[in-house]
Amino acid sequence: MKDCYDNIRFALSDRSGRMCFESFDIIDMPECQDVAARLREYLVHRPLAQVDVKRIRSMQCAAFPACISDVARAVDELKRLFGAPAAPNRTSGRETGALDPPGRLPRQRPA
Repeated sequence: MKDCYDNIRFALSDRSGRMCFESFDIIDMPECQDVAARLREYLVHRPLAQVDVKRIRSMQCAAFPACISDVARAVDELKRLFGAPAAPNRTSGRETGALDPPGRLPRQRPA
């Protein structure tokens, strides 16, 4: 059975502020081009954090059944690496009092 892990081609971008697929393809596997087209339609321009790996696993390529598992594994790895949203910018605790312990009133600025 042919392993398609090495035949998965994609590009990611964070131009929109969120990591998204810019392109996706499975090369040198003409038997799976219909599935590659469905995957491309689902993945391209979708934020990586919103990609459902279970949905990918539900797709079928009769000629190479393990191929979808390889794609799902690759996407799952990418989600672990890049899928979490970035932490928001923090402002200084001096400016907001946000770092004061619970129960303590925020600092008052001199008038």
